[in-house]
Amino acid sequence: MSTPFSNLINRVAVIRKTRRNHAFEHATAHVLARKVRALRVSGVSSPFGFVLLHNGTAEQGEQAAQEALEALKGGKKQLAIHPDCGTNLVTTGVLATLVGWIFLGGRRANPRNLHRALLGMIAAIYAGYPLGMKVQEHVTTDGEVGEMEIASLRTDTVNLPMWKRKFKVLWVRTQKA
Repeated sequence: MSTPFSNLINRVAVIRKTRRNHAFEHATAHVLARKVRALRVSGVSSPFGFVLLHNGTAEQGEQAAQEALEALKGGKKQLAIHPDCGTNLVTTGVLATLVGWIFLGGRRANPRNLHRALLGMIAAIYAGYPLGMKVQEHVTTDGEVGEMEIASLRTDTVNLPMWKRKFKVLWVRTQKA
């Protein structure tokens, strides 16, 4: 969804590319979730593409990326928003911190206001998730990927002994983002 703010920040190429790759990363996670039961996934985006750590197969990850880009190009912009995005966590944390700081009196913290601060922070935590989804929609992702193409796909395997399993690392490099 284009807004005056998103149109403004999209004028900066590095931001536009990162937002579109972030949307592509989320869309890939959505598609992959339909292919992999009990999916574990984590990703990070940049102006050059994204990296996705997941517990599916290499073929599932690469296929999901190709299907996700086609879906975004086909108008399925809702795939750009993901409920487990770090944007939701950061938005919630910042909101709760600000509310706590305000209720405690800033630098001159007043312990008598602790109960108000805690109640305010709980309310902020509840409000943070839906606000984070809106922040994704208008700030951190852009589902209008334009002429974006996959420049390269590569999958590596990494062993994570702490979880006693191997994960796939899907490297996606894009162009024309």
